[in-house]
Amino acid sequence: RFFEFLRELKKLDVTLLVFTKGHVIGDDAEARKWNSQYGISTGKELVEEITKVNASIMLGFNSFDLCTQDEMVGGMEGYSLKRNRAPELLAEAGLNKHNPSRLCLAVLPVTCGNYSEILEIYEWARVRNISVIACPTMVSGKGSNEGAWQKITPQASVLIDLYAEIYEFNLEKGIQTIEQLEEKEFHIMPRQRAATKSPVGGTSRFQVKSCGVPATT
Repeated sequence: RFFEFLRELKKLDVTLLVFTKGHVIGDDAEARKWNSQYGISTGKELVEEITKVNASIMLGFNSFDLCTQDEMVGGMEGYSLKRNRAPELLAEAGLNKHNPSRLCLAVLPVTCGNYSEILEIYEWARVRNISVIACPTMVSGKGSNEGAWQKITPQASVLIDLYAEIYEFNLEKGIQTIEQLEEKEFHIMPRQRAATKSPVGGTSRFQVKSCGVPATT
């Protein structure tokens, strides 16, 4: 009764944010399996229903590399290709054309296996007006166990360098100002500002080319 719940929340003027790993959106068979009661038979139709309730999407996105991504979701072979189709469909529906964007990549957690990709994922997403949340902490799965968390998490100095590069990118592209960074509180997901154009450009050495979301202009 997922969409029944969302429709009722919309009537109450509740802001909707849905977290998903994306494979249900990117796989027509999965979209039909879980949503056929609403007349949905494809991922595109599922996205259409999501837009009708004005929901924003937080999409799980750990890696551009297909093998790394499949491994990070428990060795689900073929998962990444389905995940890659999800942002394509969501972008086609215009979720990244809003300010603030209604499409966000949840790069959770940052680990020793994917930290070298985080900056590139961030840049790829931001030039397409897709927000990004990237942090090394979790309260579920392997992140809920202190010993396991320490094994998979990069050293603090590595993470500091990573986030410094992200903020440098934000400053270069006008996503954030130095004044904002000097404030007492600032966050990895930059604040949207009216009349600020999204930066354009950007390529990837990873297999993101199979995820064809165009840069915004």
